Amino acid sequence: MKSFLSPITLAMVVNFWATCSHSFAEEVKFNRDIRPILSENCFFCHGQDPEHRGGELRLDLREAAIATRKDSPPAIVPGDPEASELIKRLITTDPDLIMPPADAHLVNLKKEQIQTLKKWIKSGAEYEPHWSFVPPTKAALPQSPATQNPVDSFIRARLKTEGLKPSKQAPEEILVRRLYLDLTGLPPSVEDINRYLSDTAPDRWGNLIRQLMDSPHFAERLAMPWLDAARYADTHGFSIDDHRDMWAWRDWVIHAFQKNQPYDQFLTEQIAGDLIPNATPDQIAATGFLRNNMSTHEGGTIAEEYRVNQNLDKVDAVATAILGLTMKCAQCHDHKYDPISQKEYFSFYAFFNASSEPGEAATNANTPPLMAYTSPLANGGIDGLKSRVAELELFKRYPPAHLVKARELWEAEQKKKATGPLAKSLTAKQETRSTADWKTVNDGFISSSSPLATEMKIFLKTLGVEIKVLNRDIKRGQTTVMVMDHKPALRKTHILIRGAYDQLGEEVSTGVPAVLPAIGGSESSTRLDLARWITDPKNPLTARVAVNRTWQMLFGRGIVETAGDFGNQGSWPSHPELLDWLAVDFVENGWNIRHVLKTILNSETYRQSAVSSAEHQEKDPRNLFFARSPRPRIPAEIIRDQALAHSGLLNRAVGGPSVHPPQPELWSEVSHYGYTSPFTSQIFLHGQEDTAYRRSIYTFWKRTSPPPSMVLFDAPSRETCSVVRGSTNTPLQALVLMNEPQFVKAGLALGHRILHQGGSNHSSRINYGFRLTMGRNPSPQEAQILEKSILENIHRFTSDLRAAQQLIQSTVKATKQTPELAAYAILGSTLLNLDESITRP
Repeated sequence: MKSFLSPITLAMVVNFWATCSHSFAEEVKFNRDIRPILSENCFFCHGQDPEHRGGELRLDLREAAIATRKDSPPAIVPGDPEASELIKRLITTDPDLIMPPADAHLVNLKKEQIQTLKKWIKSGAEYEPHWSFVPPTKAALPQSPATQNPVDSFIRARLKTEGLKPSKQAPEEILVRRLYLDLTGLPPSVEDINRYLSDTAPDRWGNLIRQLMDSPHFAERLAMPWLDAARYADTHGFSIDDHRDMWAWRDWVIHAFQKNQPYDQFLTEQIAGDLIPNATPDQIAATGFLRNNMSTHEGGTIAEEYRVNQNLDKVDAVATAILGLTMKCAQCHDHKYDPISQKEYFSFYAFFNASSEPGEAATNANTPPLMAYTSPLANGGIDGLKSRVAELELFKRYPPAHLVKARELWEAEQKKKATGPLAKSLTAKQETRSTADWKTVNDGFISSSSPLATEMKIFLKTLGVEIKVLNRDIKRGQTTVMVMDHKPALRKTHILIRGAYDQLGEEVSTGVPAVLPAIGGSESSTRLDLARWITDPKNPLTARVAVNRTWQMLFGRGIVETAGDFGNQGSWPSHPELLDWLAVDFVENGWNIRHVLKTILNSETYRQSAVSSAEHQEKDPRNLFFARSPRPRIPAEIIRDQALAHSGLLNRAVGGPSVHPPQPELWSEVSHYGYTSPFTSQIFLHGQEDTAYRRSIYTFWKRTSPPPSMVLFDAPSRETCSVVRGSTNTPLQALVLMNEPQFVKAGLALGHRILHQGGSNHSSRINYGFRLTMGRNPSPQEAQILEKSILENIHRFTSDLRAAQQLIQSTVKATKQTPELAAYAILGSTLLNLDESITRP
């Protein structure tokens, strides 16, 4: 009886149980109160998997749990907990009989949990179908004379049950900043805040919501979590991790959100756009969603093994991102917790097994099947590729400083000693030198390998590879996108014994888990049938999962905290009736994501203050019931974008090829394939400032080495589907904000902006800078601390002009204003580093 729950998930389950067990003392419900206990402690050994079932006992089915077994009494005797073997085993002190057993490495049940089980058995031990496998219904709104919004009705009804009161509304300027960050991922300007505060329209809040939804940056914000779920990256993955071009698919996603494409169509086109009758190029390109899996062409690659793995990844992406199921747990055996058999898993896998996608990736290119495609965004054309080629040609002429310096030192030393042909080779152009030219040393008779020389040679080769790749698309006039095709005659699908690619078991046809509604069509159903089944209003999962992740985007945590697991091991919804109401309303309104957002954003729940009281900490420390607004840290991409926006450096162009902002020098070391070949095409060369300061959604994403500053703020590698980001808190994050090159430049530019736009004295400038970055005026104490810091730094830099020049990165002669510029650069960096700056207000 073992559990695969992570320590974090286990802590969440225990915490949730401790928080809510007292709230419903008068009634016990199977799904809410009993199933979590049995699933966590019993189902692994006493669930649906027959191969690992202990004592031939099933506790996931009522008829099995109450049945008399050979030589064993019933585990559960309805109405009589004392006669139930389950209770006896939980309370015994005999180490050979107690459950869970010691080798399960589980904590013994708490007394409160055992009492709950007893109460449930006493009441008749009735089971319920798992809540997420039952179609949602739109419950009647709880009576609440104080509100007309359905979100508030459900939230306040639960708060009343818990003995909590909603918080007052947050200050207006804080709400403006909150809404801008949530809907666009960009902060408001001081002018934006003032314009809203001076607006006298009765529906100014609704007007602001509509205004931000009409912004192209709204679509970028919605696309960010979808790229995580879709495993989007600019490289193939694995050890070589070389280049691919899927940025035009990313543009397709942004464009879909721009035009408010209904979510059912959004899913259908990504799962089966190629199979839609008379499919358009956009619909076919949408299937790039399924092709975002990792691939490789490493030496020794077994093509069939990787082809199978690519399809397994497709199953995981669709099941996790769209259905909220941990279906991959049934890849090697029947699912231990959810009613999904291995046979059903491979029936689902069969939908993706009819493609001609090979198991070996193309080198530095997209892997067939693919199609030429023109981005639907205005900025997504070939101009971006031409710009990158120009940047690379410039680097070819002027390599990075550390390589140039190493080359110059090496050549100078060799020229002192060289004679004959060697002297000639040392004066040859660097592009035309052979590897031998780089390696030959002083006397021309002995060879030795120089790492720096090898690095320079590969640097030049790598530039040639990437330029060639880009020029290929420029010549074509379009980029390409990897897509799906349908070739059912290629192969049959079998259960893979233990999930091994070469161990074929029973042949299966396409299908879906029996616990869910049946799929239409014949045994030869296609991905289009699957897409229609997923978006059928009768499917109990799709709409729930979608609105839950929408709620998660706004509040930092979903109504179901385990956004990728709506099964037995997932968390119980904090507000199940609200989740179902939103899901049904979502479908009734044409799968319109903006409609769901407006419903939530117009609620008083969304507009609450985030200030936590002593009562909140005592009764609801994790804010499960939303008596106050949550304060999650804003996502990694938005932290960077916000800093660039505050500083005035941000390039707000929408769409186009991925760009290369500066990365630490170590990036090249950890990302390059051993300096032995130019396969990776990624000796990192940052773009010019007009592209380096693009929004983070367009940053070149290398799976094995994502941008370090974003990884430190918990951005995923995108090697697999990710629907919930972690939230760590480490000193490295503060070091990023203080020292990472782009944040340093942002701090400098922000300080310069505050100094020149904030007024004529320190007090007005501090007010301006604080309002620009935090959305509010500083308190008197905050203003006093910052002014004291400015004065101290001006004094310090006046006596150390060299330090001031180094800080502001100035190469010109110091002036009287230099110390003040340096002091305000520190102010800018300080404001960007405040907790309030990187936290949802």
